[in-house]
Amino acid sequence: MEKIKRGDAVAYIGTGSGHVPQFIEEQTGAKIFKFDLANLRTPDTKDNKFALANARHLPLADSSLDVVCLFDVLHHTKNQEQILSEARRVLRPGGKLLLLEDTLPEEINIASGVKKTKAKAKKWLVGKMDDLFNLQSKSVNPHNFIMRFLTGKLCFTKLA
Repeated sequence: MEKIKRGDAVAYIGTGSGHVPQFIEEQTGAKIFKFDLANLRTPDTKDNKFALANARHLPLADSSLDVVCLFDVLHHTKNQEQILSEARRVLRPGGKLLLLEDTLPEEINIASGVKKTKAKAKKWLVGKMDDLFNLQSKSVNPHNFIMRFLTGKLCFTKLA
């Protein structure tokens, strides 16, 4: 929350149900522009306005935002670099990209067959739980996409 200030123009990409961006807006007083590929809002967030948009082609002007939030989005996508480039395009000089991911390692190097089976089961279970809680299409297993630059940490990146 300390990275978002009152009056900041913020894009929250991957709104989902709308609870998290609504909470951020209430707590910070920032102006949050919410985007998602689908309307997944719940009855308690149905009045929370958002726009249908692709994170690779945001309907925003160059250098128009103070902050871009990508929370639990990139592991749902291929070619994450395109989304990061679009975030850079819409950020003002000195703007902030707030990035949070809950990825699992793509390669699990465990010697024991039993441990390797448990690791694969854990990866499958996390993917299924993510599908369930995020109301995703059953054809999408979000943890199938390689995250080359992240390993489950919250990253604050200042882009110039």
